[in-house]
Amino acid sequence: MASNRVHYLGPGHLDPDPTWAMKRHRHPLFHELIVVFRGTIHVRIADREISGRGGDLLYYPKGVWHTEQSDAEDPVETYYIAWKGPTGEWDYLTHDADGRIHLLIQWLFQERVSSFGATAALNASCLKTILAELTRLTELKGQGNLVRQIRTYIQDHIADPLTLDDLAEQAGTSKYHFIRKYRELSGRTPMEDLRMIRIEAARNVVMTTDLPLKAIATRVGLCNEYYLCRLAAKYLKTTLGSFRKLPYRS
Repeated sequence: MASNRVHYLGPGHLDPDPTWAMKRHRHPLFHELIVVFRGTIHVRIADREISGRGGDLLYYPKGVWHTEQSDAEDPVETYYIAWKGPTGEWDYLTHDADGRIHLLIQWLFQERVSSFGATAALNASCLKTILAELTRLTELKGQGNLVRQIRTYIQDHIADPLTLDDLAEQAGTSKYHFIRKYRELSGRTPMEDLRMIRIEAARNVVMTTDLPLKAIATRVGLCNEYYLCRLAAKYLKTTLGSFRKLPYRS
């Protein structure tokens, strides 16, 4: 998003109704995000015809004409939110693969009648989290399957001495094509991504165990604790020991 300054307007809920439809309209002052919980909704927006189903997100920027109609045989149920302010470079249709936005928007809807004094601040924070997650989903969608496949493989084999040849073989392509494609999709080389995933895994172990750094280095596939500390300084901009002082460490 261009800025963190967003103004939350409120949520809504649409019960399944096979006859429900909205004629061609637009929102001149605010943006809207539709979260499809079940059923099917057919939308025409900016000369595109798309259908949203359970788990999907529909984004309507302000000023963009669109029509909406529930599928007669598979009536749609949605929650939705509206806000004023900046937006991101989001597609009209995105899939909420992990269901995070679905959970957050239900929370927002439940809080609409809350008498809690800090509800407005909570709503604003929740909205920002939803929009940040929408940005993350958009980036993942742009990366395609290759980056997700390799990152999952790395996490599943975090303790193994992985090489560039190993990752290229997993991707089923030549090493040089793999490097070029991976950097194009993720913005980093495969080996830089590997190091970052390992240091993130090491930080999680530090925060949840009392293992010495030597044992943690082995657990995340690094040769020794000295290299582990060097990577921590590079990617985390601090020492791993600092995370053991945090009050929320379990």
